[in-house]
Amino acid sequence: MSHDIRDDTLVVTGLGMASSLGRYTAGCAAARAGIVRTSELEFLADDPLNFEAVLVNGHSCGWLTRGFAETGRLVRLGSLALQDLFTRGEADPTDLADCGVVLSTATGYYLAQAHRKLLEDREGSDDTPADAVAEEPFEYPYPYAENTIHKILRAAGVTSVPGAVHMIFEDEAALIPALEAATSWIRSGQVARCLVGAVDSPVDGHWLSSLARLGILKTVTQPVGLMPGEAGVFLVLEPYGLARRRAAHIHAAVRGWVVRQEPQHRFSEPVPIGFEFARVILEACGVATAAHGLYSSANGDSVRSAEWGVALSRLLGEGFTPAGIVDPVASFGHVGAAHGFVALSMAAHSWVRGYGAAPTATLCLASDSGVRGAVAIGRA
Repeated sequence: MSHDIRDDTLVVTGLGMASSLGRYTAGCAAARAGIVRTSELEFLADDPLNFEAVLVNGHSCGWLTRGFAETGRLVRLGSLALQDLFTRGEADPTDLADCGVVLSTATGYYLAQAHRKLLEDREGSDDTPADAVAEEPFEYPYPYAENTIHKILRAAGVTSVPGAVHMIFEDEAALIPALEAATSWIRSGQVARCLVGAVDSPVDGHWLSSLARLGILKTVTQPVGLMPGEAGVFLVLEPYGLARRRAAHIHAAVRGWVVRQEPQHRFSEPVPIGFEFARVILEACGVATAAHGLYSSANGDSVRSAEWGVALSRLLGEGFTPAGIVDPVASFGHVGAAHGFVALSMAAHSWVRGYGAAPTATLCLASDSGVRGAVAIGRA
């Protein structure tokens, strides 16, 4: 495919990951082998139906993140992912002056929706005093979240000052605004290349209780729902011309992306039904010319599954037959903002190892806030 890549096309020349299955190479290989590593999480979730704390199984990183919480957990995940990338020799922590750094992490969407439901439940309860004051929603982004990116760089041993830094707050569609930021910097000449990453940890206590209150968390008393995970992923993005001149190994090429905002969201009436999502995916698939693999947006939630099923049916109705469909959540759990980055890593690894179903792939991205997107990538 490299013969038809323009010099200004963004390519991925570095990958580092921290996940429940390990680093980039080991984690993607384990996912390919069908290995799943779940365990009881260190945090409990509040069961709103039985008014008790319940155990939750999830895809945590085990001892690597045990004892860390909130911002500290994000810093831990991000620094481990960066160290994986540096260890692979695909970036130099002492020479980032011409490199921008973009970091994505979750929004407070689930926390806000859980707080809204709490208010509704209290208003409809006969046991709630008329003058009761509802507790304030947990503050998110975390206090000092804008400094998370600098803390990750320090923890990973970076001694060089990056050419630019930017923090993005988005959920499962976070890969797209990160790509947009990196593209803007590189094409304006502000930096030559970018470290683009995401960290998210839905296994943290505040998230578990919010997801449980919303009825979308899989627990011992709720058999249908998402299983939380956690991950940190960093990519090195640079123009193909630069990568070719310095003889860098190219993991994948970014062919294009499409993003839309659905008028509905996960907890609206009605919920998104998949029509707009199908149009986004079809438009993104048109960016590339070869047969496609699909990396799905399914996360275990019944509403998301129904939307994905409708979108897939419409794709088939339009004559689009994917070469293969991969569900990243089956291996890594619901990793929130890191979802698209994990999917890209899995696709790149499939091409490096030669088991990819097609030379191009579309990463299907859906945030419960209503953002729908798709990123077309290809083998270089």
